[in-house]
Amino acid sequence: MNALFILLYTHFAGSHADSWSMKVPSEVTALVGHSVVLPCTFTHPYRHHHGTILVTWRLGRTFNGTVVFQCSSHNSSDGCEPLLNQGHRYQLVGNPRARDLSLRLDNVTFQDANKYFCRVELSGPLGAKFENKMGIQLLVAAPAQIVDLSVLGGGAAEYSALCRAEGEPLPSISWTGPHGDQLEEAGPPQLTLRQHQTTRRLQNLSQDGRYTCMASNAYGSDRATVYLVHHTHGGGSSALLLMWISLGVKFVIFLLLLGALVWLQSRDNTKHEGSISLNYFSQYQPGPKGVNDFYIHVKPGVRMTIQDLSCPYPIYGSYFELEPIKGPQWTINTVRDMYQDRWCSKWATSSTD
Repeated sequence: MNALFILLYTHFAGSHADSWSMKVPSEVTALVGHSVVLPCTFTHPYRHHHGTILVTWRLGRTFNGTVVFQCSSHNSSDGCEPLLNQGHRYQLVGNPRARDLSLRLDNVTFQDANKYFCRVELSGPLGAKFENKMGIQLLVAAPAQIVDLSVLGGGAAEYSALCRAEGEPLPSISWTGPHGDQLEEAGPPQLTLRQHQTTRRLQNLSQDGRYTCMASNAYGSDRATVYLVHHTHGGGSSALLLMWISLGVKFVIFLLLLGALVWLQSRDNTKHEGSISLNYFSQYQPGPKGVNDFYIHVKPGVRMTIQDLSCPYPIYGSYFELEPIKGPQWTINTVRDMYQDRWCSKWATSSTD
């Protein structure tokens, strides 16, 4: 009886182990700056499991690699509560209850290229766990991009152009000359500076004009242009002429703007001209005190100046403030002569602010 129990138990445990499986691709390719999903699905021998499911993703090595993501699903819920999320760039897009552990990685960089391993653990009396041993190789690609273009030399030295491009796989770099011709043999072989970057130098640039660097790989292409002008005595006069032409054009533009400003201001003055009509002004009136009022019609924005026409000496209050009565009508009060205690004739003129 004991022997039979041991035999049955061994067979039952073996059937559990044999029914575990995990399906993952051998490799996945992602583009720099984009998102990528690492697929992982599994099967287990239990028809239903209502306990906690622990999901773990490792980097580098199976079983003892660096854990980059971990979450747990409780009480048959479809969600998975994050316990660890390195860099906050990982998200579980699969449903552990549906036996899907697929993980999404956002904003991929070159440094993310590595092997990834998924693992699942079922809690409770079953105490079962399973981890894929082969892993998923994440390949990171990037379209070709020119990161630097410069011209070197000058003076007694010959001019050369240097083009540096980045991408994965490494871009192929080529040059075209001023006439659009390919310059494949004009420089040394293409050099790899560091991982994902390469350069190519174009030497002995003898012709003035436009030189274009082109970089391309399987995921995209890029181009950049540099212009070369040799500084010679004959060319110096041309360069000086171009400089003077440029300055002359700027000066003409300045004069046009200044003329437009003056025209607008004169137009504004013309608009206010004749906007004042004098109805009455005070005559010479000796006397100790008194105020004579006269009224003028004026548009807003006009400054009034009262000029003394009859007093041979200066008096205070030559400038008067406008006080609105109603609508566009204003009133101005004359000011007593502080020296002779008399009133002088006033005349109203106008100007714009």
